[in-house]
Amino acid sequence: TFNHNPLQLSLWPLVALTFLLSIERRHLWWSVLFGVASGVAILGKYYAVLIILACALAAPLHHDRRSYFRSARPYLAAAVCIVVLVPHIVALARSDATAVRRLAAYAVNSPLAAFASVPGYFAAYFAYLIPVFIVIWLWMRPPVASLVRGWPPIRRVVACIALAPVVLPAVLLPWVKLPVHVSWMIPAFFFAPLALVSAPSLFVGRRAVAAIVGTTAALAILCAVFSPLLMIVGFLTNKRSHLMPYAALAQVVTKAWRENTGQPLRRVTGSWTPASAISFYSSDHPTPLALIAYRDPTGEVARDWQRSGMLGVCEASETECNSFLRQMLPAARKIELVLPIRLLWMARPPAYYVVYLSPAKREDR
Repeated sequence: TFNHNPLQLSLWPLVALTFLLSIERRHLWWSVLFGVASGVAILGKYYAVLIILACALAAPLHHDRRSYFRSARPYLAAAVCIVVLVPHIVALARSDATAVRRLAAYAVNSPLAAFASVPGYFAAYFAYLIPVFIVIWLWMRPPVASLVRGWPPIRRVVACIALAPVVLPAVLLPWVKLPVHVSWMIPAFFFAPLALVSAPSLFVGRRAVAAIVGTTAALAILCAVFSPLLMIVGFLTNKRSHLMPYAALAQVVTKAWRENTGQPLRRVTGSWTPASAISFYSSDHPTPLALIAYRDPTGEVARDWQRSGMLGVCEASETECNSFLRQMLPAARKIELVLPIRLLWMARPPAYYVVYLSPAKREDR
């Protein structure tokens, strides 16, 4: 549902665990593991930076903070994390940081417009957690007082790690005109229940644990049982834009490019979602380049695209996109594609694309 694999999601608790062990146990190996876990988590998804920032904010709350910051532990962890990221940083530099700059495609006109997404963001966070809290309440019936009294210093650290990854996007992203979305905090969902049941005054018995695990397993099984039905309903009712055959599009354009050029597909531009999908699904994994907002194509950019080679793709109905690519790639070969949208026995109206093949000039090959 969320397009996040279990490995990426499991890295967040690993980062939190190794951080807590590095600050509690004082052994340098835990700091090394914290640095490795942090680097690998960032390689999985960039927004793993949120859990690392949460750990950085939590460290001053720890009772042993002076010893921690005077030791080599935090700086060793940071150095190890950077070492893990060095190959990726080099790759980013070589690709002109395309993987980071692509976030600009989601920017809105002003920080105020971005901040308008914050209430819905927090509403979604609590809505996703409501079933979890209901299950915990049904099987444990915890007195409210047991959840809030007797907090030891270490629990303040845990609470910071649990809540900071949720709060940080809402505070930081709107300032760079990026609306916040619930997907930014998906790996942080399980921190809140853990922080809840870790209350020192709350006794969690074996029967409650068994009941909670059984209820969770039952819900997971029900979701698996009904998922085919949900898939069919979703296919029939979802917006057409959510059902586009991007994997098939990537396969077709990659094959066409290779047949026409004899070279791997290196760069793709055009309508942003299809271009990004081609980058993801194509066996060549080309770099997606954003169109310059259709408005201000420069001669230098056009010459670079024609000299180095470019594949452009637009939906047939996107007049501005097609006009822009015709201007930027005047010698490109144009291919019109009709791709079916089917699931089992069902079909939706097909998808129409226009592809522009502009190989690199011979002298630059």
